[in-house]
Amino acid sequence: MVYTNVLGPSPVSSLGESKSTSPSSIISAGSKQLLYEASKIGSIQSLETLIQNNSNIIQRVLISSYNIETPLYVSVLHCHLEFTQFLLNLMPELAGEVGALQRTPLHLASENGTVEVVQALLEKNTSTYIVRDLNGLIPLHHAVVNGRIDIMQRLINVRPQSLWMKHHNDETVPLLCIKHNHLEALKLLIIMIEDPQTHGFLNEHDVNENTILDFSMMLRHIEVDCL
Repeated sequence: MVYTNVLGPSPVSSLGESKSTSPSSIISAGSKQLLYEASKIGSIQSLETLIQNNSNIIQRVLISSYNIETPLYVSVLHCHLEFTQFLLNLMPELAGEVGALQRTPLHLASENGTVEVVQALLEKNTSTYIVRDLNGLIPLHHAVVNGRIDIMQRLINVRPQSLWMKHHNDETVPLLCIKHNHLEALKLLIIMIEDPQTHGFLNEHDVNENTILDFSMMLRHIEVDCL
């Protein structure tokens, strides 16, 4: 995976340009392995030991490795809250790094993580809520597709405007709720839309002119008619 920062000049890219001329960027395969093992098990003590031996180990791994996930990616995938927070305090810019699928750590946490990990990422970088992956999905869409109601609520509370961001085929967040059979998520959206004048958003259609009610009929979601 090639990692770049979608929210400004990439610390990885800028450092990587001098990779061939900077001997200090060289790092052993063993050190890389130890760093990723620490990230996988969430061992802050192991990471601190690695940093004591090489204060720039994370930066050097990012420079020399273009085909593996960042340590923050690994930590988020394994839901290590304290380790994630430790990494973010060391290098806040890691929250803006994206991989080959154009997904940020917030995308991963919104799909498979915990509310606490999502909050830790948002505290360091709230701008990643607008980043679309290669499938056109923002982090909120991942939470919706996977029925992560707790994470949906946190994302919308922090960035309410994400609720109005459509999928690339004009599917709204409510439409995604119905398509993926998450009626409780749809109920949450109705509650969180405070202005009654914006409830018309619930009846918007996709590129095929399908609305929530159309999808509910096709998928036999009887409850939707009563919402």
